[in-house]
Amino acid sequence: MSFGVGVWFLLGLFLIAAAMAQAVKTGRLGRDGLRAAGSVVRIEQSPDGRSLYSPVIAYTDETGAWREFTVGLKAFKPIHPVGARVPVRWIAGRPESASLSSVRHTVLMIGVPLIVGVACLAAGLWSMD
Repeated sequence: MSFGVGVWFLLGLFLIAAAMAQAVKTGRLGRDGLRAAGSVVRIEQSPDGRSLYSPVIAYTDETGAWREFTVGLKAFKPIHPVGARVPVRWIAGRPESASLSSVRHTVLMIGVPLIVGVACLAAGLWSMD
């Protein structure tokens, strides 16, 4: 097996594993997490000046405390505009576990790495010839 084939396979496996880990986290939050309606209060740009954006979501937790968190996913275009109402999930007593629970976010966090990972595995198989 050549070096290039190994790189494609490793990259594909890494992306598929990342997608599966995110799916497990999303499933756990869906099963055990609390849910609240959140709101996008602002959009943060990457500190390095690149054009990558992350929404900052505000919500009220189970104790009535106002919480904010920045979505870890950075995109070239904000995935939700300021003022948008979005679903938030978190584990009771652990507000730091809060996560955006929108379909758009889930597709980007699970679907995209899964599809790209499978494509990398296919590229590795294709380059074996």
